[in-house]
Amino acid sequence: VFRSLEKRRRSMSWALVIHGGAGVIAQNELKDPDAYRSALKESLQAGREILESGGSAADAVEAAVSVMEDCPLFNAGRGSVFNEAEEHEMEACLVDGSTRGLASVSLVKTVRNPIRLCRGMLRKKHVLSLAGEGAVKMAEELGLELQSPSWFDVQKRRDQLHALKQRIIESAGAANVSTTSLDHGSTFRPPATMTSTT
Repeated sequence: VFRSLEKRRRSMSWALVIHGGAGVIAQNELKDPDAYRSALKESLQAGREILESGGSAADAVEAAVSVMEDCPLFNAGRGSVFNEAEEHEMEACLVDGSTRGLASVSLVKTVRNPIRLCRGMLRKKHVLSLAGEGAVKMAEELGLELQSPSWFDVQKRRDQLHALKQRIIESAGAANVSTTSLDHGSTFRPPATMTSTT
C-alpha cells in the first residue's frame, strides 16, 4: 500500500484543499451562496497560482487562507466571531510538512492576517507559538499589516453573539457539560464520570 501511495504522490504535480469553516449554516442564514462560492474560488486561485508557478505548499496555503481572512464571510480575520467581551481574539496555525516546522498564534486582536504571522514565524525558525501582545510585537518586527480592532467587526457576527447571549439567559440553569472516561485496564473497573451545570 505504501509503495502505491508513494508512486501516486510522485505522479501528482500539486494539490490544494480548502474549507471555509466548520459547522452548519442553516439555509435561511445563507443569504448569498454565490458570494461564498466566489470567495472560495478566489482563495483556491490564490493558492493555485503559487503552486502552478512552482511555489511551496506553505506559500500556497498562506495565500489561500489570507484571502479568507480578508473576507467578512468567514470566521477568520475580518469575519471572526466576537468573544463574550465583544472583542476578536484570533488564532492561526501553519504546519510545513517539507520542513516539519510549525507556528501558531492565539489571542491576536490587531494582526490583519494571522496566517501571514505564522508564515513569518516559520521563516524565523526559532519561534513556535506566540499569543497576545507577544504575537503583535512579532508582527511588527516582521513588518506585517496591523488594523484597529474595529476593522475586524462584522455586524452579522455581533448579531450572532447577541442572539447567543439571549439564548443563554433564556435557558439559565439548563446548560451543563459532562464526560465519562475509561482508563487502562478499565475492563473490570467502573468508569470515571463528571458533570458540571451552570
